[in-house]
Amino acid sequence: PDFTLPSHTGEPVRLSSFAGSLVAVNFIYTRCPLPDVCPRLTAHFARLQRRFAGQPVRFLTLTLDPRYDTPAVLADYAKKWRADPAVWRFLSGTQD
Repeated sequence: PDFTLPSHTGEPVRLSSFAGSLVAVNFIYTRCPLPDVCPRLTAHFARLQRRFAGQPVRFLTLTLDPRYDTPAVLADYAKKWRADPAVWRFLSGTQD
């Protein structure tokens, strides 16, 4: 189903806006309770972002901790991983 969530850039992201693109999605915590899991998932997306540069591939990383992982926290996390906001967005939402 289509959804709209706020991104780390402060702009809402609607899933249907990626029609015609391949969309890869993962779920993380910026304060991951398993330090080998979330950083590894994010590192894989960072590599894929470089590998598929210029192609119609988009990456969405959704937080599992929206109370802590606000758009501002996600913006810092995205910067750390050199996420290009044109292709890779970090999304938050509400606890619901």
